[in-house]
Amino acid sequence: MERKFDFFDKRAAEMNISQMHIKRSEKISENIRDNIRLDRNTTEMLDFGCGTGHLSFILCHYVRSVTAVDGSEQMICMLKNRISENNIANIDAVKLDVEHEVHTLKGKKFDLITSSMVLHHLEKPETVIRELKKLLKDDGVICLVDLDSEDGSFHDFDPFIPHHGFDRNEIKKMLEKLGFFSVTLHSPLTMKKTGKDNITREFSLFMAIGSASPEMPAKADRGGDL
Repeated sequence: MERKFDFFDKRAAEMNISQMHIKRSEKISENIRDNIRLDRNTTEMLDFGCGTGHLSFILCHYVRSVTAVDGSEQMICMLKNRISENNIANIDAVKLDVEHEVHTLKGKKFDLITSSMVLHHLEKPETVIRELKKLLKDDGVICLVDLDSEDGSFHDFDPFIPHHGFDRNEIKKMLEKLGFFSVTLHSPLTMKKTGKDNITREFSLFMAIGSASPEMPAKADRGGDL
């Protein structure tokens, strides 16, 4: 795990200004707002694996509070600097390895738990999501965004990736097995990325949304569900 976070510590500055990461977060945020009810006065959100906080920074204007957690010290340091420089009062940045330390959040409850491009870095994503579910309020919602199954080209610079994307239908089945209701799948965006072989490829992302309550179905998106 130290090796993984060393890698992200070294890339923190790059990711903080990366237009690819910024534009991706903007599109994901748009899809979240289209599909999930957010309330500026009441919604308490957990953004796990937040990186330098692109998604948190956008959504903080639509929710009451954001707890943004990441295991990379440099990522959290940059996020805290951004919070200070922009006088943002409703984001709490916390260094925390969600894969192994989620229990330290015990006692906190959230209306919305989000992750963007985090699951494929986790050895056992189902175990993590099971623990995260305990942090949801009774009518809370989880929203997971990650890569569809790919051949490993997306992370050709890093051989230590546990998962080369996922079969989105298997993610849906996993959420249902863990007790989530009204699980829907969406296609927030397709992104282009040039590998170390100088070939530009397209990678599609999925968004899986599930409710902790059978009484709280997710909203339909403008593009339709899959």
